[in-house]
Amino acid sequence: MSAPFQVDLRGVVDLLSHHLYSGPRVYLRELIQNAADALTARLLLAPATAASAPPRITITPADVSPDGRFHLDDNGIGLTREDIDRFLVGIGSSSKPGAAASTQETFIGHFGIGLLACFLVSETIELCTRHDDEEPTWRWTAHSSGTYSVTESDLPRLERGTVVSLEARPEHAHLVREDTVRELIHEFAAYLPHEIVLHTATGPEQIVRRHFPWQADVRGRPCGSALSRRAEVTDLCNDLLGFSPLDWIDLTDPETGLRGIAYLLPHPAGQHGSHRVYADSMLVGDRCESLLPPWAVFARAVVDADRLPLTANREGLHEGELLQRTRDRLGSQILSWLTRTAQTDPSRIRAFLDVHELTVKCLATAHDDLLDAVSRWLTFESTLGPVTLPQFAEKCQVLRYAATVDDFRQLAPVESAQGSSLLNGGGTHDGALILRYAQLTGVPTQLVHPTSLLTALDTPSPGEESSYLPLLDLAGRVLDRAGCDMVVRSFSPAAVPALLLSDRGARSSSCRDGAGRSDDGAWTELLGSLRADTDRPQFVLNSRNQSIRSLRGCEDPGLQSSIIEALYAYALVSGHHPLRPYESALVSRALPHLVSLAMAPGEDV
Repeated sequence: MSAPFQVDLRGVVDLLSHHLYSGPRVYLRELIQNAADALTARLLLAPATAASAPPRITITPADVSPDGRFHLDDNGIGLTREDIDRFLVGIGSSSKPGAAASTQETFIGHFGIGLLACFLVSETIELCTRHDDEEPTWRWTAHSSGTYSVTESDLPRLERGTVVSLEARPEHAHLVREDTVRELIHEFAAYLPHEIVLHTATGPEQIVRRHFPWQADVRGRPCGSALSRRAEVTDLCNDLLGFSPLDWIDLTDPETGLRGIAYLLPHPAGQHGSHRVYADSMLVGDRCESLLPPWAVFARAVVDADRLPLTANREGLHEGELLQRTRDRLGSQILSWLTRTAQTDPSRIRAFLDVHELTVKCLATAHDDLLDAVSRWLTFESTLGPVTLPQFAEKCQVLRYAATVDDFRQLAPVESAQGSSLLNGGGTHDGALILRYAQLTGVPTQLVHPTSLLTALDTPSPGEESSYLPLLDLAGRVLDRAGCDMVVRSFSPAAVPALLLSDRGARSSSCRDGAGRSDDGAWTELLGSLRADTDRPQFVLNSRNQSIRSLRGCEDPGLQSSIIEALYAYALVSGHHPLRPYESALVSRALPHLVSLAMAPGEDV
């Protein structure tokens, strides 16, 4: 046995009208959309009537209307009695009459529920419509309670078309007044191809129709010169998005009939932005985040399309296969623009990269064509100064790089002094880009660790090295909590007295060493196993430095200890090492301690 659902019509009306839409302001957008579709249907089904009665939408705000109600009138196709029963009574039915229903892409609205938005501002909707000369004028009156009536109007319309009348609730009266109505027309319908007339307190006002830069103007003339188009494109961005663009990219998509512009932000963008979308020149929304790929954070788009999939309330984009295909194609167009511009317009791509280099680096790690095009523009920190990867590869033949910023800071002074070159691969995406570029071009790479530098430094002669053993033994005791090994090497520049060479693994190991010395029992055994195979940081004294040679011969252990702490503090700071609590305290006291020793009365320092 089957039976129909029992539907609470009032609840359905309330659900659709108050919960489907974002707010009561959309009532006018829905009415204008319905009127625009009626005009389109008339031009499609009765094109001969356009000459005698040009398509027109007339809006009368409540505060200038003789009866105190809001009215929106169109001279579109109108509805027959059968159309009313089919399209206005049946919630959810398509509202396109006759043969027009088979060509849905011609119309803005695709749901027969647009009129329900009027219940956001009014308890009652009155619609008077006439289809043609042989039809009477029908009055359809609907109430938010879920009831309606259809009668023949005692005031026949003189021409075909439809007028919708609303009496706003007190709390929404401002939405049907002249100032707000004008504002909403400009917000939602400024680009519609139909004439819109607003009745005002001073008489009829024709709303000036705007046009997109990719369209012919309102007089049918094509877009003008490159200079005038640049002005139009920039003005559109300022008016609709609120900023002057750094540059722009034209967008097209035949499958959805989309045309538009992706504007490039004049400042770095930290997150995915929103875009302004129109459907058949009617605003869908200005916060449509899913139009462009998530990586296109530097772009904000304004587009118009006639076949983009919309949500039920026509205020956003419906996620699905069609939107995904469209998004992918638009993303490809943006990538193509970046690649082409990098190849052909140096000043333009440089201006873009000055603002959005980090984002382009991220993209280039996954798109070889883009990397090939922009590699000569993307700069990296190096011991040679700011340099591109092609420049570094040409000079050095090997892409030698440090994996982190801290490693680069430790290595750079010594590498430079010894005539070696090094890239900083620690910047966001820099390491991945270096490896990707190497794969693309075949240039070899070499990852340089701070601890590996020790093997490249000269070892003093056995006799000289043994002369430093007492000093190294004392340094090991003074810096016991630092968890590092003490060595002496000979290296340039001689002005550098000491280095601390460590990578992240070594620093972690020394942290565990310190913890192990303060813990007992099972923890000691566990921490010992963790550090068994981990290199310790190396505190390197430079035997070429005159101060180090003098320190070797000092016979005051107390003074030697203070200087060792100061040297370790110097190595920490000059190498940009992160400081643990013990090291922070050591850095804070090292210099004051030396000063106090130097100033102590009777002391021969």
